[in-house]
Amino acid sequence: MVALLVAVWAAFAFLIMPGVGRLITPGAGAGARPIDLTFVLPPAEIMAMVAAYGKTGRVRYALFEVTMDVLYPLVYGLMLIALIGWCARRARFGGKVLGEKAVRALGLLPVAVVATDYLENAGIITLLMRYPDALPGVAAAVSVLTGVKWSLVGLCLALAAGLAVAGGRRAGR
Repeated sequence: MVALLVAVWAAFAFLIMPGVGRLITPGAGAGARPIDLTFVLPPAEIMAMVAAYGKTGRVRYALFEVTMDVLYPLVYGLMLIALIGWCARRARFGGKVLGEKAVRALGLLPVAVVATDYLENAGIITLLMRYPDALPGVAAAVSVLTGVKWSLVGLCLALAAGLAVAGGRRAGR
């Protein structure tokens, strides 16, 4: 199951998600990048990005957000839950395994990532659809949510790596 989820995530991450930059390019030029892939930008810079996308780019980006970027957080969230769970069930701490309650609790971290991503997406859609209205509060919230999202993703990956290392230390080895 973990391998299947990793394969689906990889298809999204390397084949589908890079396409969003090409979607918003008509208005913004070749260097356009989606707000989702940034890390804690000043609200004014986020608003400048929204303006630079142009009308066509904003519409396409918003459409992408309500279609593919609804699915993508589910895909990577399930992958992270499965990966952390798989590693946690194999981890050994002083020769003891984690209880099922602890394994389930660790699975809540990816749920927080997905929830944060959806909140970020709602803010981005608001900025895209309400342009040219200046919404510095929404842009600031998007900036914070983007930073929190990527920090939580990093924490999930570090947790999975740590659990994998602990799983490599089987009792009797």
